[in-house]
Amino acid sequence: MAAVGAAIGSEAKAVERIRQRYPGVEAQVLPSGWIEARVSRDQWLEFARGVREDPELAFDFLSNLSAVDRGDAGFEVVLHLEAMGSGIQMVARTTCPRGEARVPSVTSVWPTANWHEREAWDLMGVRFDGHPDLRRILLKDNWVGHPLRKDYVDRRLPRQRQTRASYRPDDPNTTTFDVPAEGVALAGDGVHPAGGAPVTRVLEVPDTYSPRIPPSGVEVNMGPQHPSTHGVLRLLAEIDGERIVRTVPDIGFLHRCFEKIAENLPYPSVIPYTDRTDYLSGMTNELAYVLAVEQLFGIEVPAKAQAIRVLVAELQRIASHLVWFGSMALDLGAVTPFLYAWREREKLLDIFETLSGARMMFHYVRLGGVRNDLPSGLDGQIRKFLDSFDAYLAEYDEILTGNPIFQARTRDVAVLPAATAIAYGASGPVLRASGVAYDLRKTHPYSGYELYDFSIPVGERGDVLDRYTVRMEEMRQSARIARQALEGLPEGEIMGKTPRRWKAPAGDAYSRVEAPRGELGVYVVSDGQGDRPYRVHWRAPSFVHLQLLPVLTPGLLIADVVAVIGSIDIVLGEVDR
Repeated sequence: MAAVGAAIGSEAKAVERIRQRYPGVEAQVLPSGWIEARVSRDQWLEFARGVREDPELAFDFLSNLSAVDRGDAGFEVVLHLEAMGSGIQMVARTTCPRGEARVPSVTSVWPTANWHEREAWDLMGVRFDGHPDLRRILLKDNWVGHPLRKDYVDRRLPRQRQTRASYRPDDPNTTTFDVPAEGVALAGDGVHPAGGAPVTRVLEVPDTYSPRIPPSGVEVNMGPQHPSTHGVLRLLAEIDGERIVRTVPDIGFLHRCFEKIAENLPYPSVIPYTDRTDYLSGMTNELAYVLAVEQLFGIEVPAKAQAIRVLVAELQRIASHLVWFGSMALDLGAVTPFLYAWREREKLLDIFETLSGARMMFHYVRLGGVRNDLPSGLDGQIRKFLDSFDAYLAEYDEILTGNPIFQARTRDVAVLPAATAIAYGASGPVLRASGVAYDLRKTHPYSGYELYDFSIPVGERGDVLDRYTVRMEEMRQSARIARQALEGLPEGEIMGKTPRRWKAPAGDAYSRVEAPRGELGVYVVSDGQGDRPYRVHWRAPSFVHLQLLPVLTPGLLIADVVAVIGSIDIVLGEVDR
């Protein structure tokens, strides 16, 4: 594995090192094996830079950054980090008062923090001082307020439907427009003060606040409904002739308020909504969520259910990669591979339908296990598919992989060095194509993955072609894992013991799974009060990988951008959530 930094040896030694360097930081090893560090806001940036640059710690990978509204206690900003050289994981926290919701930005330490911080600003209203481009990312520019705050009031609803907050003169969501950018002219509000009449005002947002490219070059819009973008993505490109000068992704067209919805549902009822994030990987989404909640509640899952989870996760990976394979080929002008890939995917959807009753939105993986055992005859149906799948892949290689036109369109295009990939939070096939043999199923195994024998394919150059070949080999390895899960399926129960009342103790949990598009992280927070999560944050790999477009595309031809987007395999459902 291409690792950055030296291994310090153990979590205990890492905690000792942190305490020595930062006397004011409270550090400990949690029962989960993660290190927890509580850092003051004044030390936040210094601490972040230190644990990244210290060769004995080398926390070079920022998995996730999120914020939690702690009510009168203010806001908490949370980092989930890993030292890839040692595999040590750490959660770092800092807080800021409610009346001064701002902390230093860590984008200068981990560039991938850019979009994470913009999202935290957009939805939670925490400012990040020193951020290079702090503006909304999922909501429209002139949106008023921050919806994930617990006292947020949606002014578009009639007053009788407002249930989560009452009018307060000092409420920033009712009287003060807390807008994100300099130069935004505030002309008023639209509040119904207690006992008063509605006031009509307009929020004026100048062009300088939008993600427009200055008129130094020719501006081209790809999207927001361009067929090459695998969803509703708007990509602004500044071009010089046929060459890309720079690109600016514009997202949020599909925002469905998943995290806000999750706060208002009991823990088990959130599962169906996870299917609708990355709608090509429903089984994996469900698994990521239930692992976090099971960790929160201390639920043990039977061995048979673990094996079935692995089986469906790997079949889901193949189904997802088949859509990627066919779509990328179609984007580059090859029609036949798309038809072949759809042929095989239909067989997998038939298997999922037999198992769960659904073809895309499954609600199959449940808290404590899975919904039902394999129906009679399904094992034979799965074996039949797996026995023929290697021949299908050989057919794909023959019609596309070795095609000289395809090779010319992908080789040495958009090269992503390993260090850059890690700095920008790349994971999954995108990271492995850059030569980093990192796979959560190996480095931090879950659901019994340590029991399975499989290889981690890696690339050599980190170009579009490597990202293609890594995914092609991943399908072979997934078929290999699925065979082992099916052949070694143990007897026993498919559901573990779950609580009668879904009231979790106060605390939080973070799960990470190897989804088809990369690392899918789910952060769940409980306040110990009710049967629903206090906070759910969805760390989507497609969201993280879209940040790479401005890094990968300068200097390429316009036609190359289509190949680059195909090679990072985005699904806008999980980008916008």
